[in-house]
Amino acid sequence: MHVFYSYNLVKLLNFQVQRRIEEERRAAAEREQRRKEENRKRDEQKRAEMEKEKVRLEKLSLDLKLKPDATDAAVIDSGWKPVEQNSNKTDADDPMLQQINIIRGYVKQAKQAQKFDEVKMLEDNLRELQHEWWKQQNEARKFSS
Repeated sequence: MHVFYSYNLVKLLNFQVQRRIEEERRAAAEREQRRKEENRKRDEQKRAEMEKEKVRLEKLSLDLKLKPDATDAAVIDSGWKPVEQNSNKTDADDPMLQQINIIRGYVKQAKQAQKFDEVKMLEDNLRELQHEWWKQQNEARKFSS
């Protein structure tokens, strides 16, 4: 009977060891699964944060292009170029008047494109041209009198 108890004891110990190994294996698998799930969630959160940041930066970039800030000379926009539109030109038109009309069209386009720095520069140029045109007209009147 002593052999029977020894055999059963060995069998019991072997069963306990096997059960403990299986429990440790399951626990390790569960830990690994939790670790993978945590990594997946962390990666998902990072992706979501990066997407939010991307959208925020795109909106900021668009806002900077649409909202000119005269104090921020470092803002670089996409560039703007007026398109010369066919105006009612005749051979009798004064070239300076033609240029004045062209610049008026550019001012209108710049305002529509919200290019306020360009609007200011074009309006300054327009005033100078108009001033010169008036000077020429006055001088021509003096000589014709």
